[in-house]
Amino acid sequence: MARAPAFLSRAYRIALHLYPARFRAEFGAELEQDFEDAAGEAWQSSRRRDPLLFVARIGRDLAKTVVVQWARTGFPVLVCISMSVAAIAATAAVKITTAPAWTPAVRPEDEEFVTLMLLIGTVLFLIVATIVFTLSFLRPKRSRKRT
Repeated sequence: MARAPAFLSRAYRIALHLYPARFRAEFGAELEQDFEDAAGEAWQSSRRRDPLLFVARIGRDLAKTVVVQWARTGFPVLVCISMSVAAIAATAAVKITTAPAWTPAVRPEDEEFVTLMLLIGTVLFLIVATIVFTLSFLRPKRSRKRT
């Protein structure tokens, strides 16, 4: 039986590292075996274009399934949320620092109290955000029943 060139098999094994680790651990060996079987058939074929079509199909499948598997992990959503929060915070910081001075309508004797309340509010917000993100990472994924 014909085999695919060694560099192509090696490239595919390296490309499997694009998948999330759990998916790779569960299906990596099966994917490699399927690749070797299909590559052998493509290189054994009498038609010259079959190996090229095989490489194109494998590349398309790899690109599509890598995106799907990473989307199933929820990691892209977390990255988007984190980047959005960082962008909003940076924009707010720039607007605050470039805006004309704002003088609050607070009596001088209450300035320390207002500052303390703002600090407490900020710390509580950070604690709640940390708890929410930690729970979202540690919560087990709900398994979907296939019918």
